[in-house]
Amino acid sequence: MSHLHRDGGQVIIGWQGRFWITDPGYQQYRPGEERDFTLGVHAHNAPVFDGAVQVNRGGRLLAVGETAEGWQYAWVDITRCYGNLPPGASVRRALWLLEAPLAVVVQDELRGLPAGLQVQTAWHGGAYLAWAFCHGWARLDDGRHALWFGTLPGAVDPAGLSRHGASRGELTWLLTETLDGPEQVRWWIFCGDEAGSWSPPSASVTEGGLRLAHAGTSVLIPSLPSPP
Repeated sequence: MSHLHRDGGQVIIGWQGRFWITDPGYQQYRPGEERDFTLGVHAHNAPVFDGAVQVNRGGRLLAVGETAEGWQYAWVDITRCYGNLPPGASVRRALWLLEAPLAVVVQDELRGLPAGLQVQTAWHGGAYLAWAFCHGWARLDDGRHALWFGTLPGAVDPAGLSRHGASRGELTWLLTETLDGPEQVRWWIFCGDEAGSWSPPSASVTEGGLRLAHAGTSVLIPSLPSPP
């Protein structure tokens, strides 16, 4: 849920004593590059529509709990966080925390949005992590462990990685896409690799959700149910 910033749905991942997917973490009030980094269009990892950031603290928790497999999950409706969406549109983000494979999986579901709308999603890697790219995945490395970062549909392209001028060490990976219809589901996958290997996970979208395999374990993560 949002805090001082208007950042409903923001995801931060901490593991092995450090942050791997992070947030600028503070608010700069003086105009300039630093303020843009902390409060600008790409300051958070919730979707941005046609360059318009969230304007309200309107996140609504739909469900939270634990599955029979021991996965923790949360589903949040962040539609009311935005001020430029058409009537009847919905933006929902679901998150699963898995133990085997060790992973955080995020699903963004967009409904009722016009074709041609530009959608941008920016993810900040923790400061001073080494980034590499392998078979459509990004690999973040702290020298002992690795975090694999992937997305479906598509892949993590090295061309999306940059460093904002006011960043204190975070690198940002940005996806810019254009909707080709009123509905879209995008998956974001983060797999922890305690051994720091160079073998990325494998993932595919199925009728029932997302099939994810890593470190000898394969699971099916279900899609969001129909809107309540």
